[in-house]
Amino acid sequence: MVQACQHSCAAAGQFDLAQKLSAAMTINPRPVDRYVILQHFAQARRHMTIGEAHLARQYEIIAELERDGHDVNEAKKLFAKFIVVQAMHLEECRRLERELKTLTAARRRAQKVSA
Repeated sequence: MVQACQHSCAAAGQFDLAQKLSAAMTINPRPVDRYVILQHFAQARRHMTIGEAHLARQYEIIAELERDGHDVNEAKKLFAKFIVVQAMHLEECRRLERELKTLTAARRRAQKVSA
């Protein structure tokens, strides 16, 4: 099957391009699209904002329950889960920031090489 693909690509004069694309995909299996990363970063930032609101509201709920003499164990467990999720959102923001910095640095190096 691979041989048949190579023959059809070679017949079309595109075997070299197919090899280069294959090699590029081996090195980096997914093409990096800065726009997509920026979209994910914006979404992660929105999740952080929503998470902050959830944490604040849950904190208020715990205070209200305690003030009224109710059991707060489940509310505190939920608050702890919100904290874990918020930490995950924060780590995703940091990861995406690192990825964007890496892309920016690579773009600058490529611009210097081509200049």
